Amino acid sequence: MSEGQRGVEDGFGGSDIDPIELLRVAWARKFRILFVALIATAIGIGWAISQPRVYQADALVQIEKRQGTVSGLQELTGLGNAGGESTNTQIQILTSRRVLGEVVDRLDLTLAARPVPLPVLRDIATLWPGEPPRTPWIDRWIRPYAWSGEAITVARFSMDRDAPYSVRLTRDERPGGYTVRLPDGRVLDGRVGEMLRDAQTGLELTVSELEGEPGRTFAVARATRAAAIAGLRGGLQIQQQPGSEVLRMTYRAGSREEAVRRLDAVAEEFLTQNVARSAAETEQSLAFIEQQLPGALRDLETAQAEINAFRVSEQSIDLNAETQGLLNRVTSLRAELAQLDIREDEISRRYTRNHPVYQTLIANRAAYQEQLQMLEDETGTLPETQQRFFNLNQELEVAREIYLQLLNRQQELELVRAGTVGNVRILDTAQANPFPVAPNRTRAVALAFALGLLLAAGLVLARHLMRSRIDDIADLDDFSLPLYGVIKRLPGRRKVGGRTQPLMLDSARKQHEPVIEAFQSLRTALYFGMMDETPRAVVVSSASPGDGKSFVSANLAALSAKGDSSVCLVDADMRKGYLRRYFKLPRGTKGLSEYLSGQATLEEIVHEISPGLSVIAAGTYPPNPADLLMSARFRELVTLLGDAFDLTIYDAPPILAVTDPTIIRRLVPRMLCVIGHRRTERGMVEAMIRTLDKTGGKIDGLVLNDYQPGRGSGAEGQQYGYYYSSRYRYQASDKSA
Repeated sequence: MSEGQRGVEDGFGGSDIDPIELLRVAWARKFRILFVALIATAIGIGWAISQPRVYQADALVQIEKRQGTVSGLQELTGLGNAGGESTNTQIQILTSRRVLGEVVDRLDLTLAARPVPLPVLRDIATLWPGEPPRTPWIDRWIRPYAWSGEAITVARFSMDRDAPYSVRLTRDERPGGYTVRLPDGRVLDGRVGEMLRDAQTGLELTVSELEGEPGRTFAVARATRAAAIAGLRGGLQIQQQPGSEVLRMTYRAGSREEAVRRLDAVAEEFLTQNVARSAAETEQSLAFIEQQLPGALRDLETAQAEINAFRVSEQSIDLNAETQGLLNRVTSLRAELAQLDIREDEISRRYTRNHPVYQTLIANRAAYQEQLQMLEDETGTLPETQQRFFNLNQELEVAREIYLQLLNRQQELELVRAGTVGNVRILDTAQANPFPVAPNRTRAVALAFALGLLLAAGLVLARHLMRSRIDDIADLDDFSLPLYGVIKRLPGRRKVGGRTQPLMLDSARKQHEPVIEAFQSLRTALYFGMMDETPRAVVVSSASPGDGKSFVSANLAALSAKGDSSVCLVDADMRKGYLRRYFKLPRGTKGLSEYLSGQATLEEIVHEISPGLSVIAAGTYPPNPADLLMSARFRELVTLLGDAFDLTIYDAPPILAVTDPTIIRRLVPRMLCVIGHRRTERGMVEAMIRTLDKTGGKIDGLVLNDYQPGRGSGAEGQQYGYYYSSRYRYQASDKSA
């Protein structure tokens, strides 16, 4: 295995990513990255300017602990604020459809009417100073869209169909006039302040205000109630202030006035429903008391009548002190039990039987009933007449106590109803910030710039890591082959018929100076590399056509022939060789094919171009060039040229196209391969090395041709670009050294 082959396997067998190299690559492309970042910044500026401005209003609401409205309930249970609700519960109520739906209905938020903004650019026109441009084509394009000062107010809008539905208005030339385009395509004429009706669609439209130049369009739409509630909820945010029962409510809308209007409506509706809910509890208790009062009064009157009748029938009856005390105790216990019955009816409306409040009431009733049973057992020892009077008097006292308690409760509940305020208090009404909260243009521009930098750097690094062509000089290091020279691209070279125009370097032309210097470096490297070789000959080839091997061969031969050296340039491409064009040899010039086929002598095919430089053209293209190259006559030619010239250069066909270069390589001691910058694929170089390795040959060095400083994806190109921009310049001088 050759050294080049091992280098291919080592270079592509699993190379690690070098962060330092990636940083160098990014730095080498800093201006390109910055350019992309600036473009992204411009896009970010355009986006930030075009987005509609959003204003925010805020308000503060306090949630107080709710106090029970049922008198005596807290004393009965001992649980304090058993009926209180958490702040999280109040937040859920505040954002419920019950509250927001009422706001939507009250403000008619299902109706939306606004000027139609510019497509994509949207509100960017609001930043334009003064009137819009008045050129005909610009005016025709922007006339339908909002520019500045447009306004519309719709008092009524409905159609005989389920929402959503919409129409589009266009301001016309009439004073206060407009046209309406219906969904079915018909156009109706309307006027501000007048009802516009259409029997076919059931349209009823009243526009109370319409401001704008003729031609401006306005969109009027009716959304579903659910969509309006969702939109209202989407703009509403509620946060509990840390360490308090205060809620901070914020709302975002397209104008300060709209944000304040909607947030105030939400807070007021929440307060109204909270007060109504508290009053409803009191109303229920009061209705129950008023329902019980007539029956309690009848029981009192009945008990009074019965005891009066008993006294009349018995003439006179007195109770001793002990019996009177027993009567008072029994009466008190029965009154307490009656009071518990009333409270149970009220508590059962709020709690289940298993609730601690309900269980406490049941336990108290059982204790009272046990005491009452003990007292009733004591009354059994009284005489019959006293027992009868005792029972009647007991019923009278209980009926009187119940009736008085119900009257007291009625008065208490009426006072509670009159003073019901709920447990919600609006601390601060809605107030809007004078400056929009969105879009945050500074943040948007900074983010766009950062994203542009990341995107550009990512693309540069990805391109560097995924590159398939020879993009940088550093890419050639993967093949472990010497780099003999780097030939810069010459400005002004054009392709004719798919081929680059033949060009011989001229030292008198300043633009050729850096390329001539590169060829001189190549000649020097080749000279020292071939000092001990016999014959002193080199094959110049490439991976594919168009890489510039003929350009390199011709100019290398011309520069090497200067001085005392004799150089022979052989066009060994008997398939498509055209070296004769570089030296303006006529078509049909005898060359290599005629010599190898025995149709010409060596003297007939060697053409002296200048002192020290001779050229052998390809000759007529034969049908069997490979067979001719494998003949003894070609082997003899290599020997003869090696003896006759100091240097022989063979311009061979591309290695991957035909087998001719491998045949020539076996007879010539050294071989150079020309690599086209940003043209030759990395895989081609690999294949070229493997092809020669199979035949026992190898590539001795590489020449990078058509190099464009600064066009590579890595940092190496920048370094060579600096070299070319700061090269030595030789100037004529009459002063001796």
